[in-house]
Amino acid sequence: MTSSTGAENSPTVPGVLAEQEGVILQRGGEELAIDKLNDRFTVGFAAMSLDELTARLEAKSIRQIPGVNLAEVQVEPDQLDAAMQQARTLPAIAFASHVYQLQNGLNTLVYLPTKSPFSLTIASLKQRLEQKLLLWGYKR
Repeated sequence: MTSSTGAENSPTVPGVLAEQEGVILQRGGEELAIDKLNDRFTVGFAAMSLDELTARLEAKSIRQIPGVNLAEVQVEPDQLDAAMQQARTLPAIAFASHVYQLQNGLNTLVYLPTKSPFSLTIASLKQRLEQKLLLWGYKR
């Protein structure tokens, strides 16, 4: 048996090999093999009804996920990124997150019920800062 010590096999995320990033979900010490779905996402909301959300997003369907303030939004695959970005701009939306499916899980969907700490980008931080500054009366 041989083992490779090359950088190509070293994890960039602790415990996950580079070639498995995005396909392994680690939670509570367990690993689940997952696939990101290309036609749906979830939104966390508090002050918006599903009817209002439906009116603002061009979606095939929107349904509430029981027991949490999440809604699953189904869109055309080529509209996923644009729809998620549009949802993120709505004031009543706390976050938008991808939906995953367990590999070999007989259509078992995985919803991340809170904003992932890895979803922050420079653009989203800049947008949030600008929104806060506007609330405080600062203008560009």
